[in-house]
Amino acid sequence: MIHRTPRFLSAALALALAFGCMGGDDAEALDDALIRPVERGDLIDEVAESGKIAPAFEVDIKAKVSGEVSAVHVQEGQVVKGGEVLLDVADSEYRRQVEMARVQVQEATIQLENAESQERRNAAALASRGISEIEYTLAVQQRDLARVGLKRARLNFAAAEEQLSYTHVTSPIDGTVIRRSIEVGEVVTAGMTAMVNGEAQLTIAQMDRLLLDIDLNQVDVARVAVGQAARILLDAYPGKEITGTVTQIAAAGHLDTTRGIDVFTVRVEVDPSTADVRIKPGMTAEVRVKVGEWPGVVKVPVETVFEADGKSWLYVVKDVDGETVKEKVEVTVGHRSDREVEITGGLGEGDRIYAQADVKDMGARFE
Repeated sequence: MIHRTPRFLSAALALALAFGCMGGDDAEALDDALIRPVERGDLIDEVAESGKIAPAFEVDIKAKVSGEVSAVHVQEGQVVKGGEVLLDVADSEYRRQVEMARVQVQEATIQLENAESQERRNAAALASRGISEIEYTLAVQQRDLARVGLKRARLNFAAAEEQLSYTHVTSPIDGTVIRRSIEVGEVVTAGMTAMVNGEAQLTIAQMDRLLLDIDLNQVDVARVAVGQAARILLDAYPGKEITGTVTQIAAAGHLDTTRGIDVFTVRVEVDPSTADVRIKPGMTAEVRVKVGEWPGVVKVPVETVFEADGKSWLYVVKDVDGETVKEKVEVTVGHRSDREVEITGGLGEGDRIYAQADVKDMGARFE
């Protein structure tokens, strides 16, 4: 015969066992590493997002003439001056064009000299009634046409020389070569940036001004303003912190296809006094824009506060009868950040708190 325990008795036994195992808050063995003193200090609220370091100004180099690259004079990372030659384009064809234009100038000069001589002879003949007025007029026209021809030839010669000078591709600015993948033998096209895999093959940047663009959601961007200070934490150099300032906020949002939401681009310019030569374009960093600051407040880590019954609570650590126990205490909260919460009531400076709420409270953490 099988004996079944009544349901209410099973529930009672389970509850008794649970309380016997838990022993209440006071009976729990506390981890000393999670006991922290309550401190007074500055509460800083920040909006955080990741971005990439970029130069404030950069130029993708374009050749003004087409041809095969015959020499490259710079390496990536090299500092250059405006006007410095970066690469050469094969110039044999352009030199031929200069010579042809020079010959045309010589021919046009001779033609003008002949036309001027003829005009002078005709003028003398006209004076002695040796030719008609029409013949003299034709000589004048030939002289004028020769003058135009010489002017055209000289312009063509100047243009050919200019094209030849463009075979020396120079830097338009003082800066640093941040990309250089172009090699001797490659072909460049006039007015076109040489590209490989969507990137320019030769780029010069001014590295004295660096910036980051971050994309914020509509809630966060509403808290950001031009002129706010920012901390920039570089992934490449843990512990390295530089500062910056918000200089621009997008007037309209755009769709972030990864997150599926509209975001707004915020530009943060790096403070040059905190920059470092090791910082390079393309490095990723976390940007933390300061959107609020409250000095000298009682504050606790946000993870120590939880909500229950519409109120805010945390655990205060006390010494009772020689034992260290924790007690659930209702508190009043004030300002908050993503890491800390201001406590305006129920807790004082010097109190001790427990940094981990009970499992039963984990689903109601303070936000």
